[in-house]
Amino acid sequence: MGFAGRILALLVFVGVLSSSPFWGTDYLLYDGTPEAFDVDVASDGRVFVAIAGSDTLHLLVSENSGATFEEARSVYLGFTPQFLRVIAAMGDSNFLFVFYVGEDDTLRVFRMPLSLTGEEQVFPIAPHVEARSFSVTRDTRTNYGLYVAWLTGQNPFVDSLNFARSFDHGITWEFMNLKRNFWKPGVGVDIAFYPPEHIFVTWATCWGDTMDERMEILLYGNDSLGEPGSWWGYTRRVTENDSMDWNPHTAVSGDMSNPTIWIVYNHVEQMPGNLSVCFSVCDTSGVIGSGMLSENAWGVEDYPGFVRKRFALMDTVEVAYVSLGVNSGAKYRSVSSIEPLNWTDPQFINEYPPVYSPGLAPRAVFTPSDTMGYSLYFYASSDGIYYDRNPVLAVMEEPPLLPVMSGLAFNVLRPGSPFKVPPAYRGLKLSLYDLSGRLIVQYPASLTRTGSVVLPPDISTGVYFLAGGDKVVKLLVR
Repeated sequence: MGFAGRILALLVFVGVLSSSPFWGTDYLLYDGTPEAFDVDVASDGRVFVAIAGSDTLHLLVSENSGATFEEARSVYLGFTPQFLRVIAAMGDSNFLFVFYVGEDDTLRVFRMPLSLTGEEQVFPIAPHVEARSFSVTRDTRTNYGLYVAWLTGQNPFVDSLNFARSFDHGITWEFMNLKRNFWKPGVGVDIAFYPPEHIFVTWATCWGDTMDERMEILLYGNDSLGEPGSWWGYTRRVTENDSMDWNPHTAVSGDMSNPTIWIVYNHVEQMPGNLSVCFSVCDTSGVIGSGMLSENAWGVEDYPGFVRKRFALMDTVEVAYVSLGVNSGAKYRSVSSIEPLNWTDPQFINEYPPVYSPGLAPRAVFTPSDTMGYSLYFYASSDGIYYDRNPVLAVMEEPPLLPVMSGLAFNVLRPGSPFKVPPAYRGLKLSLYDLSGRLIVQYPASLTRTGSVVLPPDISTGVYFLAGGDKVVKLLVR
């Protein structure tokens, strides 16, 4: 099957009204002043949230894809971690793992059953870990693995990149030093697993011929024939060192033999205050292309929070980021590996003013289902943590196999033009989506009964999908 043939999932976002925003009401998840939080989704659709506040680890769970949450467990730690990473693991293990750095700079993993009842266990992983520069990932094969990458941040003149893996559910860890003796401590690291055995680590550092101690982003790749992480091969430069780049976040999708890698990061121009969110698209050979996701103007401070492939669905990557200062807000964008450089327009998510710290960066997750899932967006405000929820319909068909609506000259539709609704579709609520799955407009049943609807006048040219009932058809707008 070719590259386009691997697009097995069309994501259709279901809205409520044609005039409604893409995202809906914001719900208060945590009322207080947290230091850090993280979110993960188990393969059965349960959503787990860990929040660090007031020397306590708060564990919340949603059994209904984010419709409601309840605090299932509170664990007193005696201090408040600055940064958390969470993995909700099913399969060979059924544990919730919460990773954090203690007051003694030791990276630890807190483990308990996914039921959030039963025994709590804490296992040390490594000493000398910079509290906000570690990342975790997992694989879901029969031989379950946990993988961690971190920076030491030991002093102003030296740093090193390290890796550890565990195949016994976090109890024991095997270590590797991947890179050592950077010019100055790095700022940010991320790790991503992609089947069958790929692991990718990105980090920000002063490396090699770096000028004026300016950070750049590097990609380190592993393509093992055995267990993931047993052999590391190449290092690729993602950014040039003529400006400051740091705080990388990584997602992987597409071809399993040579996957597409998105890296989203902070970028600053020569003039202080111009802090933007940029992205680079890579494969195992290096950078394919790059661009900017946010504004780059005086007074703008944009910070990436999360970028990931949609859970259980192929070839769509989502990014969450926050803008402070000019045009402030929590924002969301997505991209398909069909057009890996062509991100959707930014969507504002927040109803309340967002705040940012590395531990409170926004998160985007997807809850899977056979037919219906939900995209969830979490962000921090001054009075707590909020989340927004958007339903998603997964149509498991290749776009070329979807039927063309009978009676429609689908290849000559123009923005703002009316078209007749065939009798079989009249009286159905119809929704129009773009190729990335974004809801464009929804036509209520009362309107489709009239037999004619109108395309939005500002719609862009391209392929669209019209859904109603159990029918999905493709349209071409020119």
